[in-house]
Amino acid sequence: MFSKSWVRKLVWADWDEDVKTIWEEYKNELCVLSHVLAGFLSCVAILISPVLSVLGFVIFLVYEMDQDWRKDDWLDKEMMEYGMGFFLGIVVLLLWWWLFGI
Repeated sequence: MFSKSWVRKLVWADWDEDVKTIWEEYKNELCVLSHVLAGFLSCVAILISPVLSVLGFVIFLVYEMDQDWRKDDWLDKEMMEYGMGFFLGIVVLLLWWWLFGI
């Protein structure tokens, strides 16, 4: 009778297009946010262990170098975004230490 793909196309057609449109519209902002968040989490990981902070940086650096090599991506811009997140994490940790002494 009806194939599953036909039903899926009928039900999800608008949703798929909406998601694609939203992704294309906000892709750059989401990428910047993810790089800043990675830097922030890498900085805050120092509360668990300094090794995690260094490991987070090394993993992010290797990943971005691979992206730069394969896709001719912007390594310098993305590392700056990571650095902004790391700096934000340092500021948050220093404020936390200054306010609460922990």
